[in-house]
Amino acid sequence: MDMPASRPRDSTVFWISVLLLFLEMLVIRWVSVEVRIFAHLKNLVLISAFLGAGLGSFHAARTVRLWLSAAFLAATVLLVVNPLGVEALSMQRITEFLSSLSKYYFYEVKEVDWTASALGLGWTLVVFGLIAATFYPIGQLLGALFDAHPRPLRAYAVNLAGSLVGILLFSALSAWSMPPVAWFGVAAAIHLGLVFARRQGRPDGHRAELLAVPLLGAVLALVAFPRDPGRTVWSPYQKLTLLSGAAQGETLATSRHTIRTNNTGYQGMLDLSDASGLPAEERRRSQYNFPYRLLADGGPEDVLIVGAGSGNDAAGALRNGAKHIDAVEIDPVILEMGEELHPERPYADLRVTPVVDDARSFFKKSTRRYDLAWFGLADSVTLSSTHNNVRLDHYLYTVEALTEVSRLLKPGGVVVMTYSITDDFIADRLQGLFQEVFGRPPLVFVFPWSDVGWGGVCFVGGPEASMRQVEARIAAQPWVREWIDELRPKKAYPMETPLTTDDWPYLFHPVAGIPAVHLVVTGILLALLVGGKRVVLGRGGVDLHFFCLGAGFLLLEVQNVSKASLLFGATWAVNAFIISAILLMAFLSTLFVVWARPGRTALAVAWLLLLATLLANYFLPLDVLNRLPFAGKVALASAFLTSPVFFSGIVFSTSFARVEGKSAALGANLLGAIVGGMLESLSFVVGVRALLLVAGFFYLGAWARDRSRIGPPVV
Repeated sequence: MDMPASRPRDSTVFWISVLLLFLEMLVIRWVSVEVRIFAHLKNLVLISAFLGAGLGSFHAARTVRLWLSAAFLAATVLLVVNPLGVEALSMQRITEFLSSLSKYYFYEVKEVDWTASALGLGWTLVVFGLIAATFYPIGQLLGALFDAHPRPLRAYAVNLAGSLVGILLFSALSAWSMPPVAWFGVAAAIHLGLVFARRQGRPDGHRAELLAVPLLGAVLALVAFPRDPGRTVWSPYQKLTLLSGAAQGETLATSRHTIRTNNTGYQGMLDLSDASGLPAEERRRSQYNFPYRLLADGGPEDVLIVGAGSGNDAAGALRNGAKHIDAVEIDPVILEMGEELHPERPYADLRVTPVVDDARSFFKKSTRRYDLAWFGLADSVTLSSTHNNVRLDHYLYTVEALTEVSRLLKPGGVVVMTYSITDDFIADRLQGLFQEVFGRPPLVFVFPWSDVGWGGVCFVGGPEASMRQVEARIAAQPWVREWIDELRPKKAYPMETPLTTDDWPYLFHPVAGIPAVHLVVTGILLALLVGGKRVVLGRGGVDLHFFCLGAGFLLLEVQNVSKASLLFGATWAVNAFIISAILLMAFLSTLFVVWARPGRTALAVAWLLLLATLLANYFLPLDVLNRLPFAGKVALASAFLTSPVFFSGIVFSTSFARVEGKSAALGANLLGAIVGGMLESLSFVVGVRALLLVAGFFYLGAWARDRSRIGPPVV
């Protein structure tokens, strides 16, 4: 066994834990951006990190070669960056190859191309394997430190503290919009600090570890390699590339600046003012102007814009006489780009109040009422968290979201929603949302892509009285009636597609069901894990108690992230806060076990309270918490959502203190988390909330494997 020459220091446990969580967050975010398919299979990167760390912990008795982590990280970065531009090695082609298996994410593909899909799956497994190999030596070292530590619960508490610091550190760098070279630089510094710490007193035995120095240097050089045209900024949510003038390539003639999000065209800043030189007739038919012809003369008094972006919607509201505009945008960098560069300067107008917030969070906090609630083109290509498959914009397009908006309307107020539709079922679903909330279908227009707008399907809806006023205004304007006839959809939408809800927010899926790409990738990984079990784990197998605890914990974490997004908004701060709260609760439960040393009765109470709090989280409606003042909501919601974590932490810490093979228990726990991550896809079928029942099933399994263990814990 490659253990430290002396008793393991808590500082070493702390820094290896910081590195593990920091590098996990880094790889998830960076790979998910640079290889687009992983933006929609983000928990696959999480699973690969857990697999590597878990297998490494199982093999803690083998020689730890920490430099190999740097080597595999360098190989991953080299493959993704592809500095020589070799077409056959382009990781971007993974998305192309898998497009027919993931059509609801990217393309309107009718038939599966199995040859291309096989190539895409092959490349996906290569990336998956490299990431897992990167985390393998880190998991080995952590497992060895646990095995050698004389006070296992103290080591576990230090591990949780290091994990918390790792998450907060990466969240801080993301909040400051630091580029990936800074992320990799911090990871390299921690990695090299561990390398040199391990060499103290043993220079000969760890000479090979110095290979990490040139390898990590190569990683930094590759990440800093210039690949993007224009100006690139990494916001707290996504990679934004600002293209101006000739660098834009094909774009709208009226767009002086274009923003690409995660290497995909996203939005441009249009000039539709009188000074633009465009004919007035053409400009008034723009999707940013035309809907105002359906409203009262003189323009709306108060306008709410969600997904305000770089300012096109706000500029349109100003051109059409709005007196006050709340422009809500979740990404502060996009808002800053609009403030700086939009040709009509809408955010400099005193009538506009820019708000950096999640739209659902704003709906709950707003005390103003509006004549018009305007949904901009908020089609995000970013997931809301590293722990679920919900996109950043999905909670905007649910029954509950539209219901919240309806409560913000003045008498006579309406909702205008524009969306880039690639499949008819999405338009059918959005129309059905209006029918469900307002009791009548909306007016539907299809705006073409043109020099005066990016196009999309536009829905105009509201209460019955409001829509009667809209219809009267249409009847009074002959040119409006004529233009509406041209914009009507070519086919009628029957409103038969199941509606999206906060529990099932998957806008891009026609019916409940796991997408083919998730099924195929998960099936291959399960087959490899089951087939390689004997080779990888040996005859000892996996401790099912710790395995089930890991699966239950991951599913619980997914639930907490989703519910926190609905309570406080899907912002980076909320995600960082709730994950930190989970780790803090686990840390406090460990301190409780050290202090109280629970016996058989106390442990039975912890099991009962764990199951009781799971059921309470399942049955209690979130609206109960939403009625509280914000400070009270933060305090009570945090305690309520993370309460099962506290009791599961008591169970885990007590069991971990008693088990003999700490590294094997840790490995089993991480492998269980992998299965929990795979089962997160069940939310596509049963909804997000039902994952709590799946978590409960695993906790019952953990209890069944643990109820015979008695005796005081070793701390």
